Amino acid sequence: MDHLASEAAIQRSKPERIIILPSSFQGRPRAMQQNYQDAIGIVRKYGKPDLFIAFTCNPRWKEIEQQLFPDQTPSDRSDLIARVFKLKLKQLIDDIVRNHIFGRTVAHLFVIEFQKRGLPHCHMLIILANESKPRDSNSVDRIVSSEIPDADQNPQLYEMVKSHMIHGPRGVLNKNSPCMVDGKCTKEFPKEFRNETTPNKDGYQRYRSIKLELPVKDGATFVKTLERDEIKAHLDARYVSAPEAVWRLFEFPLHDKSHSIIRLAIHLPNMQPVYFAEGNVLEALDRATEKDTTLIA
Repeated sequence: MDHLASEAAIQRSKPERIIILPSSFQGRPRAMQQNYQDAIGIVRKYGKPDLFIAFTCNPRWKEIEQQLFPDQTPSDRSDLIARVFKLKLKQLIDDIVRNHIFGRTVAHLFVIEFQKRGLPHCHMLIILANESKPRDSNSVDRIVSSEIPDADQNPQLYEMVKSHMIHGPRGVLNKNSPCMVDGKCTKEFPKEFRNETTPNKDGYQRYRSIKLELPVKDGATFVKTLERDEIKAHLDARYVSAPEAVWRLFEFPLHDKSHSIIRLAIHLPNMQPVYFAEGNVLEALDRATEKDTTLIA
């Protein structure tokens, strides 16, 4: 609100009707800011995250394809995509948090996003216990692998990596690849081969990689009187894919965390926010003086 008042003063106008989307409306800046503050509270208590995990929906999962009717494609069944991804995400979290596949965890949080083509994916942060934290190259190699599996020893894993984890073709083989900018791959591929994992460089670990042969906005317009309608701005600019619409209809979570966070409304003495309707300002002030906020309760 102070920002709008300041902008209005610069434009020599005055604020009039302002319509906002509250923090209870998921996906908007106020909700995202609160979720960010919750995440920072967890990090302050338990330390910085050890693992960043991205989990993406695959429309060719057999659990999806086996449930399709004749002549249907996965894009016709957004309900299947949402339900199967939710089940697999739950299993992944159980494997990490309860089965301790990466070691004992002390905290975790995740957020669900939707790609432009509509498929859901999850970004997850994991904080491990002190005895499970990756502190050297060997412990990193135990969790992360950037090598192509042996086709004879692990044929299923080999096919999965070949199908889903290979970046390219790009460079001279495909100069029009989306990752190519000024003749270079923005993801820095091809990566240099190395016999062992080395420490971070520019925030990125240089993983062991042995060479193998592989066949193959909200905008506000200021006029003489300043109006801001965040609901209209949201409707004008928001793109919602079918899987996201189904996800919301099913009331699946868009974010979650391992710990509950109680937010304290910080304010100076007698400077807490007071909400009132036109005509009952004095009544609202009287109620505010008798009611404790989360900070002073």
